[in-house]
Amino acid sequence: MPNASRMGRRAVFLDFDDTLHDFSLAYRGALLRAVAPVCRAADPPLAPEAIADRCNAAWAEIWERFVAGEIAEERLWADRNACVLELAGVAPDPALAQAVHTGYLDGMDMGLRLYPETAEALGLLWDARPRPVVGLLTNGPAVGQRARLERLGLAGHFHPVVISGELGFAKPDPRIFATALEQAGVAPNGAVMIGDNPVADVAGARRAGMRAIWLNRGGRPWPRDAGPAPEAVCRDLSAAVRQALQWLGGSPV
Repeated sequence: MPNASRMGRRAVFLDFDDTLHDFSLAYRGALLRAVAPVCRAADPPLAPEAIADRCNAAWAEIWERFVAGEIAEERLWADRNACVLELAGVAPDPALAQAVHTGYLDGMDMGLRLYPETAEALGLLWDARPRPVVGLLTNGPAVGQRARLERLGLAGHFHPVVISGELGFAKPDPRIFATALEQAGVAPNGAVMIGDNPVADVAGARRAGMRAIWLNRGGRPWPRDAGPAPEAVCRDLSAAVRQALQWLGGSPV
């Protein structure tokens, strides 16, 4: 039987990257900045755009290994740094590898931007009566995600904050949703997940017994192999929050 103290509580969980802030845009700039010192060191020098395009796929594979729990955060960064040197045909060099890492972090700092409607959407949640638990549920390296919350002025505004890098398992693993629900003190049927990723955010939440809203800003078709479909699709974060609050009996849509 569900814990009686959890039965009346309600929660909205938000994804972070590409839900609250434009991670994809920042990532491209950060990747170009990361490969630049290695491209300058190559003989002959290389165009950063060409190496960034090749790194994009390789880094994605390394990221999937991290999300799957196959490698730890330290190995994630080391493999990414080494990958850039290898693709550029540059011999292993600790200083250049560190320059890749520093360039990426600096580039992310420079490119971080909240979406225009994020402030309004969060205001709707915090002003709702009754106010639900407002949690953050994100995949990513622990230190990096915490630092980005600080830089975007969002630290301290969510409870709980559940980050895959601090747990060793990631969305869509049901354990991360169970952890978030436990920390929030909410039963699955009293929680809504809002996120942009069909598999990690939507299908993962649905399999965990939560309701899910797909934040689909680009109007993409639902991937056939993604898993359980969302119960609502919204093009705008504020609209998604209004829908979640309507389901939970908070502020009206």
